[in-house]
Amino acid sequence: MKKLVFSTIFAFVLSFAMYSQVSAAGTDGTQGTVSKQAVNGWKSSNGTWYYYTNGTSYKGWLFDQGRWYYLDTKGAMKTGWLYLPEGPDGYTWYFFKSNGEMLTGWYKEKGVWYFFDNKGRMSTGWLYFTATDKFYYTNKDGKMQTGWVKIGIDWFFFQSDGSLHKGWIKDNGTWYYTSKDGLKTGWLNDNGTWYYLNNAGAMQTGWIKDDGEWYLLDKNGAMKTGWQNMSGTWYYLGTDGAMLTGWVEIDGRSYFLDWNGAMKTGWLQLGRDWYYLYPNGVMAVNTIIEGYVIDEDGVWVKDPDNTPRAIYEKKLNEIAAPYGVTVDYNSKLKVFELFKDGWSIGAVGVTGSIGDPGYVWGSSSDKELLIKLAIAIGAPASEAVLTELVMEARQTDVLDKDNFTIIHNDDGLVIMWGFEH
Repeated sequence: MKKLVFSTIFAFVLSFAMYSQVSAAGTDGTQGTVSKQAVNGWKSSNGTWYYYTNGTSYKGWLFDQGRWYYLDTKGAMKTGWLYLPEGPDGYTWYFFKSNGEMLTGWYKEKGVWYFFDNKGRMSTGWLYFTATDKFYYTNKDGKMQTGWVKIGIDWFFFQSDGSLHKGWIKDNGTWYYTSKDGLKTGWLNDNGTWYYLNNAGAMQTGWIKDDGEWYLLDKNGAMKTGWQNMSGTWYYLGTDGAMLTGWVEIDGRSYFLDWNGAMKTGWLQLGRDWYYLYPNGVMAVNTIIEGYVIDEDGVWVKDPDNTPRAIYEKKLNEIAAPYGVTVDYNSKLKVFELFKDGWSIGAVGVTGSIGDPGYVWGSSSDKELLIKLAIAIGAPASEAVLTELVMEARQTDVLDKDNFTIIHNDDGLVIMWGFEH
């Protein structure tokens, strides 16, 4: 009886031991079973790492000792690039180091930089770092950009380290200005100085026209104001830089600037009024210029004895008297006729406006008088030079030279100037 009971107990113990040995097995990522003595933590199998909890291989995201890892559907730890869902809105790229740790921050591969945020997600688009106050931009493939980049409708320039350039930059000999808002165009005020950048962002120099107004920019692009001399011609630019035209008053003095902005000098006719502007451009007032009375408004005073015709007639008679010649104005022909012994011997043609074309004609024997008369009404030469031209014309009959046309032969002498040939 005792032997039967012992045999029964021994068989039960043996069965329990065999059952316990089988039950102690768990599933790993490759073979399907692991010892219960290694059911938690990392385990390498054939060069691949797995992570176990309670004997079961872990799958998906794993946070272990302050680091993130990813294990695929077979429980294998991933390294390198991996395209994973970042949430309900879609997928993004991650990168895992050779030890499986999820990468954050900057990463360079084959000469290209990438950035991964604190959740390991590869960044695309704009990046801003508060500590350095710097902007970066990565394209849709995550690649950090350098050089000129068009984002939307705007251009930006990124330096060789990828940071956004802000301020002036010279590229291929041309200056540009960039900011966090992109490439600047149009007017730019930089430290109180105005510059103009065309539609391509290039800084302009010289004369530019904007919104119907002309502006002058120096060789450094800075907008000019006040008086400016360009190739011997004076211009005046207002405080806003716009070129002025017409009458302007500067420091209590009046100037006249032509339609193209050029400062006028000498006699100036506007409508029916005449003005005189000194060589420095200042309008003459309350004075007499070349025998003309100028009033307080700068206007030549018109009276019978203060007209170009009256002044010319007086001047011509003073010159002609020593030669026994008188001068009378023929209002029908609008010329000054020359008379000697009651006979008409020539004429002086002048419209009565200062600086207009003119002419004289008469007998060759009166050439000395004719030359003097021509000089008196504004022929653009000295008496000596004009005498040489008249003698030269005698050799050729007709001479076109130095703004003069001169006919000199046995039939007479004609001296003309200021006419289009």
